[in-house]
Amino acid sequence: HFFGELKNFRKSFQWKIAPDRSRPFVTLHEVIKRKQLPEAVRKRWKNYFTNSTRRFLVAEIHFNEVVQTSENFSAELTDQNFKNPEVTDHPVLEDFILLENNRTILLGFWQTEEQLEERFLLKLGGVEDFFGNEISEQTYTLINR
Repeated sequence: HFFGELKNFRKSFQWKIAPDRSRPFVTLHEVIKRKQLPEAVRKRWKNYFTNSTRRFLVAEIHFNEVVQTSENFSAELTDQNFKNPEVTDHPVLEDFILLENNRTILLGFWQTEEQLEERFLLKLGGVEDFFGNEISEQTYTLINR
């Protein structure tokens, strides 16, 4: 890192490559609708959206850098009973897709019924950057709008 002002442009800089020890982190997380999904994902998840006995909830998660999922990948949603306290539904992960950019994961969850304006806590595990740094254990709030 260089901090300062360049007054004489005849300075020489030395560069040292350091290993990446920073954990990836979530930059955006939201519930999205079917029409917002890429066509390939809509086709893959078509049967999930047409199920009449359950609701399929999709969350889009963006990261600050390219990531990969490990065999220990997990995503949990916990109902906060903020808007619909009469319904406690902890959606269950059915499928996930790491998009080609390796910076976005789509999560597909089953719900017993749709809860508009409800808040859910999302906890992720088994996500790491290409240097093996795992995501920190945090929770993120998702709102089903």
